[in-house]
Amino acid sequence: MSKGWGLGLLAGAALALPGAALHAGFQSGFDVRFTAGGNYNSGADLESDNGFPVDGSFAIYGDLGADYGNAAGFVLGLDLLNGPNRSHPFRDVAGANTYTGTISVANLGLFLAPGWRVRLADRVVLEARLGLGAIAAKESFETDGFGTATATGYGYGVWPEFRGEYELGSWGLGLSVGYLASLVPALEDSNGQVVQNTQATYATLRTEGFSTGLSVAYHFSPLLN
Repeated sequence: MSKGWGLGLLAGAALALPGAALHAGFQSGFDVRFTAGGNYNSGADLESDNGFPVDGSFAIYGDLGADYGNAAGFVLGLDLLNGPNRSHPFRDVAGANTYTGTISVANLGLFLAPGWRVRLADRVVLEARLGLGAIAAKESFETDGFGTATATGYGYGVWPEFRGEYELGSWGLGLSVGYLASLVPALEDSNGQVVQNTQATYATLRTEGFSTGLSVAYHFSPLLN
């Protein structure tokens, strides 16, 4: 599946509307928005760090954002992202011993997201945006019968995204698709020591995958003229 999948989906929606035409024509102003969504993570980063297989996980996120858009269609957003938060069961066989447990990863991010809006038909708005931000992450390693160890780290994220929103006066109902990727290049344990992986290099976290979400927005001035 290519990263152009999200764009193709929204373009297909545009072609499906008879007589649709892309054009601008907005009222300048601010809006606030909440999005709930998720993406799938294979857990390959955790397998690489620990040397044993882990199960894939569907990660969930909540995004609280505020945007300013002008009449021409330019928009600048600020997003507080709680997630994606994921939990991966594992089973490690070491000689005659078998260990089971769960590795959980929680992320908190702050993204600045410039973008561009176009109006489709009377009530539908399409938007492409690129989020760039900072990520704080916490990894919890829980082995059944042995307790939990935690590590934390900081990194960065990239989030290209396409949104479609149906306008109802000041309110908007939206669907978004994108590709969310974040990297935390090093982790520290509770004693402040850098965590090493099985290759004796820094343990890292890579939370990435195609994302999709549903959103509700409130525009302080109705977006459409």
